[in-house]
Amino acid sequence: MSGLEVVGQVLESLPLVISSLEHYADCITRTKRYWRYKSELRPLILQITTERAIFINTIEQLFHGIIRIEHMTEFLANSGGTQRLKGAYAVYFANVSGMANSLARIRVKLALDPDGKPQFSDPNLFEQEYKRLKFSLSQSDYTEQLSELKNHNQALTRLTKQSLEMGSSRNERKHRYCPGFDALQKHASSLYNALNADLCCTCGEHTAELRLESRGDSREIEANLEEKTSFRLVLMHGFIAANVSQFGAEVDVQFLTETGPLPLSTDLQNARSTASLDRRSLRSTKETSSAPDQTSSKLEHSRDFCLFDRQSQSKHTVHVVEPLEDQGAIQEWSSYTLTQILTRRAMLGQRFYQLDRFKIAVILASTVLQLSNTPWLDDDWCLDEIHFVHRHGTPLATVFQYPFLHHDFPCKAVSPSRTTRSPFRRVIRNQMLYTLGIVLIELLYGKPIEELQTAHDLDCQGTPGAVWCTAERLNDEEIALEAGQLYSDAVRRCIRCDFNQENTSLDDEDFQRAVFDGVVGPLEKTLMRFNGQD
Repeated sequence: MSGLEVVGQVLESLPLVISSLEHYADCITRTKRYWRYKSELRPLILQITTERAIFINTIEQLFHGIIRIEHMTEFLANSGGTQRLKGAYAVYFANVSGMANSLARIRVKLALDPDGKPQFSDPNLFEQEYKRLKFSLSQSDYTEQLSELKNHNQALTRLTKQSLEMGSSRNERKHRYCPGFDALQKHASSLYNALNADLCCTCGEHTAELRLESRGDSREIEANLEEKTSFRLVLMHGFIAANVSQFGAEVDVQFLTETGPLPLSTDLQNARSTASLDRRSLRSTKETSSAPDQTSSKLEHSRDFCLFDRQSQSKHTVHVVEPLEDQGAIQEWSSYTLTQILTRRAMLGQRFYQLDRFKIAVILASTVLQLSNTPWLDDDWCLDEIHFVHRHGTPLATVFQYPFLHHDFPCKAVSPSRTTRSPFRRVIRNQMLYTLGIVLIELLYGKPIEELQTAHDLDCQGTPGAVWCTAERLNDEEIALEAGQLYSDAVRRCIRCDFNQENTSLDDEDFQRAVFDGVVGPLEKTLMRFNGQD
């Protein structure tokens, strides 16, 4: 007998048992001698009726949208239950069989015929048949079977709920593309090395604002990722303070994989010789712009970025493939830190909506996966490193479309340093994800986490510190109410590094996938639901 045939057996037995009990209860009302059993049969009928309703709901939930319960008999032959229950199929129908066995024993105690019906129909024959058949009328006689029925039914309910939830998650993971973060990290490191070498000059320091993107919708496989990946930068002279205007150029940087001479523009042939490329080079092209001209002195000071004017001998180099036009190449920009935006100190005149916060949360979570293990992003990164840049002459409404990662390049190339965490802080399994969790909280509340602390949070002996205690309290008590359970889950996983993975290094592909599914995915769903798209 197949598993679903057992379901049909249970669905058939439950109403027969209930009908038989109701028949006996009706007979008792006509026989004063057995009235004491009336008060016991009614609760018994109610309990079995309740278990029947729960069982029907469970089965309908399992096959939701496929079959109505009254058509179950015709459906048993080809149901697809194995696909829905996956590995839980065997244990699921073991519980159904347990219910069937309990009902079979109840039918025996009720002395029903092979068809599951009472062996008499005339109520006047009740006393005679009771003595002959000796069927049980006391509720206590069915205690064991009722307990088994209830336990099996509860197990089925839990298994159904879990299987459906996991099935949805499996389908999402099956169809959801995970970007090749290893390749993205490699490209980001190459870009940094090229800039660090090519911006090293005698004219002073430089600043780069790297545009951050989610890249979660990309469908290119890693084999084509090198040709498809591009980074957008705003390059400026000097170390630029936030909320201060400066002149700079916006460029797109794309990776080239071909070897051989680089095809320079004819306008540049006399200015520099053709460079032979290593296996990995960079391509820089300017976006066209209609911004007004700047004065000749400003252009003379700002347009000739070192990476465009010198031939670097480093392995990673930025080459000009298409000439930058003098007109509109240099624009005036303003930069604002995320801290200034959240605390309303930017004086930008543009409101930072909740929708913007959720968008930025998705991008920052993806950024951690893209830029971990690169010189761009330290483990202890913070809100002040995240900037929003505005090109003068463009609408302010677009300023929050993309965040940028701010990085200063000194006039002398330096090797990025990594700080070693103290032994006390090593209880945090992944510092970069922990920092992301804190940033997600600060982004949600619009305050540094220190301003969210209570006196209880400061009593943090034996923990990583007051920040940890504050994050744990907020996530346990408030964040789900503020932003939804999915956002809260993403924060919790970052703070606790709760991904059910032994290896918690972001250069491990399995861990990258777990973080992508456990953090980026829930944040994307939060954004979609906020937009009414889910």
